[in-house]
Order: sequence, then C-alpha cells, then structure tokens
Amino acid sequence: MENIEQKNLKVTESKKLYERYESGNNRTPGELRLMMEFTESAGNVFSENMINDMADLGFFRYPASQTFHGTQDGGLYEHSMAVFRQLRYFTSHLDLKWQRPESPLLIGIFHDWAKLQNYEQIGSEDDLRYIHSTERLFPGHGEVSIILAQQLLQNHISAPHFTEEEIACIRYHMGAFTDQKEWDYYTNAIRKYPNVLWTHTADMVISQIHGI
Repeated sequence: MENIEQKNLKVTESKKLYERYESGNNRTPGELRLMMEFTESAGNVFSENMINDMADLGFFRYPASQTFHGTQDGGLYEHSMAVFRQLRYFTSHLDLKWQRPESPLLIGIFHDWAKLQNYEQIGSEDDLRYIHSTERLFPGHGEVSIILAQQLLQNHISAPHFTEEEIACIRYHMGAFTDQKEWDYYTNAIRKYPNVLWTHTADMVISQIHGI
C-alpha cells in the first residue's frame, strides 16, 4: 500500500500536470477534466505532448455527432473511450487475440478521428458551440481517420505506428454502413482479421444501444 508521502507526491504531480495542461490554448474546465482522465487511463501509451496536441485538435471538446449520439461537448472523447472499453470487454470475455495489447485502445481512440475535420468552434469562452465545417479537406470516414491519425502519430517519436490489423479495424469499423462496392473488401478484412467485425460491433453497441 502507498504511504502518505507517496500519496502526497502523486497529488503534487497531478496538480503540476493539470497546470501544464491549463496553460494550453484556452482549455475549458470540462476539457481539462477529460485530459486528466485520459492521462490516468492511457498515459502509458499517449505522452503528455501527444495529449496536448490531441486537445489542440479538439478531441476533448467536440461532440461525437450533432443529432445522433454523443451530442454534448466532449462527446467524441467519451464515445471513443466507450468503444475502447467495449473492445476490452469483448477481448476479455471472448478471448480475442490482437497483434498487440494496445490495439483496443488505439482503435477506440482513432476510429472516428475523421470527425475532427467536421466541426468549427464559434462563440465566446462562456458560450462555445460547434457547427459543421464547410471546409473539410477529405471525403470519407474510416480511411480519413487513418490519414489524420497518422499525421498526429508521426509527429511524436514515442508514438506507436498502426499495425495492419488496427488499420483494417479503423478503416472498416462502419461495417456494411458504407457504399455497397466496399462490401467485398470489408468481408476480406474480416476473414483476415476477425477483430474488424468486433470493432464494428463495439461501435454499434456504444452508439446505438448506449447512445454514447
């Protein structure tokens, strides 16, 4: 068990980290709370600098959608973490095999990364709102999530690089909710990496059943 000195040291380090995050680009209290939560959950994979960059991109502020699920501020983060936890649950209870243990976390966090180009922030600090952007650069969803996520990862030496399995899971996490011409590729991906199907299932459970 931790002694009092160790607990006090953890509290001090946590306060210092909060202050460093707070010094970023107009962080909101809700955003800071999620950043600290994410650091506690995934700080072994995502460095402090990466988390700051993720915040700058809007990951801890933007909704997951504006009309369907996760419509609140921070909804994209909460949806992503919920998909990760659902994948972790499937992994534990169904004995899923991954190319590496971090895959459920990376897939959960990055599967909807394309949504970062969907929003514009408007309003003042006391009345922030997010509207759909009319200046998206890339069409598509799963493939765009991979492109934009790799842009982030390549800027950090300590960041992981996607495995082929992770790429397939992110690319096809929408399942058959895509153009019919992609269905054969989706089927091929499932045959090679069955976790593609479980990723789609996790996303559906979280968004359609739990509404997150």
